[in-house]
Amino acid sequence: MMNRVTKNTVMIVVFITVCIASFVAVRQLTRNEQINNPIINVNNSTAMPTESTSDSTAADPTTTKPTTTAPTVTTTLPTTTLPSTTKPIPSTTIVAPTTTAPTTMKPTTTSAASTTDPYIQQAAQQSQGFLGYMFNDDGNFYYTSSDPWQRNFGFNKLYDFGAQFVFMFYDSARIFFDYGDKNWMVEFWKGQYGGVFIGAEIGVYTKPMDREVEHYDCANDEEALYMDMTFYRKGEELFSREYMKYWWCTGFVPGKLDKYSDRSELSIKTRITMKDKKMRKSFINGLETCEEFVFIEGENFFVDGLDVFIEW
Repeated sequence: MMNRVTKNTVMIVVFITVCIASFVAVRQLTRNEQINNPIINVNNSTAMPTESTSDSTAADPTTTKPTTTAPTVTTTLPTTTLPSTTKPIPSTTIVAPTTTAPTTMKPTTTSAASTTDPYIQQAAQQSQGFLGYMFNDDGNFYYTSSDPWQRNFGFNKLYDFGAQFVFMFYDSARIFFDYGDKNWMVEFWKGQYGGVFIGAEIGVYTKPMDREVEHYDCANDEEALYMDMTFYRKGEELFSREYMKYWWCTGFVPGKLDKYSDRSELSIKTRITMKDKKMRKSFINGLETCEEFVFIEGENFFVDGLDVFIEW
C-alpha cells in the first residue's frame, strides 16, 4: 500500500513540474502574440501621439526667415456604412431537439466559428504538436492531441489545487458515478490558462473500485465517450469541437478574462453519449449530486435517448 501511495505521489510531483515547464515554454512561444495580438491587448491599447502643429526648432535671433502661408486644401472623405457585426446571443435555455438521438455512435461534423488571427497561425506553424498541443486551422483554436503525454499521469484533486501556481484560474465540476466494475469521473473545466489563453476541457477518468487513493486513470480507448463541445464567451461562440470519441476534449483561444477570479463570462454546451441505459442513469445521478455546480434536469441539462445535453 505504501509503495502505491509513494508511486502516485512521485507521479503527481513529476506531473506538476512538467506542467510548470510546459506553460513557461508555451508562454515563451506566444510572447509575440501576447504583445501584438489585438484580442489580448484590447484593454491595454496606447493612444497614438498627436502630431505637433508648431515648429520644434527655436527661431534664430540673428536671422529673419520669410513667412510662407500654406494653401488650404479641403478634402471630403466618402461616407461608408459598415455592416453590423453583432451576433445574436444564444439562449441560455436548453431546448430539446426534435430529431431522435442516433442509436449508433457515429461521429458527425460540427462547424467551428472563430476570428482569424495571423499571429496565432504563424506560431502554430512554428510549433505544430508542441508538448502535445495542436492547432486547428479551420476553427483557429488550440487543442490537445488524442494521446498526449498527460495521459500517463491520470488525475486527482491535487492537480486542480496546484493549477493556480502555474497561472491557471478556472472553474471545475466533477461528476462521479459507478459503471461496470469501476468508479468513473467526468470533469468539466473553463477559465484562464496562463496569461494568454482562455478555454475549456472535458475529461473522462476511471479507477478500480478497490483503490483507496482518490487517483483516477485517464480513460482508455474503450472507455472513451462520444461527445462534442462548444465554447462561448459572453454569449459569443469562439470555437466548437466536433462530435466524436474523446477521453479528453479540449479547446483554447487567445484572450484574457475581465477578472481572473470571475469565470462567469465563459460557458460551454456539450452532448455526451452514454454507452447504455445503466450508464446513463448512473451519470445523471452523478450530475444531480455534483458538489461544485447545481445541475437541474430541464434547466441546464436534458436527456434524449443515450445522449445527455449539458449547459455549464
